[in-house]
Parts: sequence; structure tokens; C-alpha cells
Amino acid sequence: MSQDPRATRLLIEAYGDGGFRVAATRHDGAILIARTRLWRLGDLRLADIGAATFEPLFEEMPDTGIVLLGTGIAMLAPPVGLRADLKARGAVLETMATGAACRTFNVLSGEGRVVAALLLAV
Repeated sequence: MSQDPRATRLLIEAYGDGGFRVAATRHDGAILIARTRLWRLGDLRLADIGAATFEPLFEEMPDTGIVLLGTGIAMLAPPVGLRADLKARGAVLETMATGAACRTFNVLSGEGRVVAALLLAV
């Protein structure tokens, strides 16, 4: 009998005050999160995000099809070229405010979708 992959997935339990709570652990600063893995990115700024920021994700989970970008308090445009860089890896980039990205990540992950999110802290 195989285990339901949704049973072991990570969910964002809380966000704010400069960080996130995932699996009952506080993570300060930005994070990159996928089904079963979280990478701490520290004091990352939107302008510093590029294709290389996502390399750990695609090395470990090359089948990631949706990447959410939480840009902070408000939705901001992604860095120039990022959408095309991720599309070349087979992923669609969706940009939104961090709160919306957290909620969307949890919903899509709960549906069993192959999703990841890079979230700037608020």
C-alpha cells in the first residue's frame, strides 16, 4: 500500500513578523518551499531573485510545474526575464502578494499539484 503524498507535504501555518512558520518551526526571512522541502533564503530582496535562486528546487524536484512568487505586502512585477527563465525549465510563474501566495501554495499542495513558492517575508 502506498502512502498518500499529501500526508507528508509541508504547509505554511503562519506568516508575518518577518518570517514563516512551517511544520511548527519558525523561519526568519524569505523561503523557497515545495512539497517536502524548504530552503531558507534569508534577507532576499525581489531585485536579487534570478533563475539561480531556483536551482536547488529544480535539482531536487525537476517536475515542478507551478512556481508562486510572493513579493511582499503588495504584488509587484517579477524581475525581468524570470518568467522566461522558469518557462524554459517547464514551470509557470505566478506572482502575487506573499499572503496570497501562502494561501495559494497550501490549496494547490493540498490538491496534490506539483507546486513551489518563493516567499519574501512580510
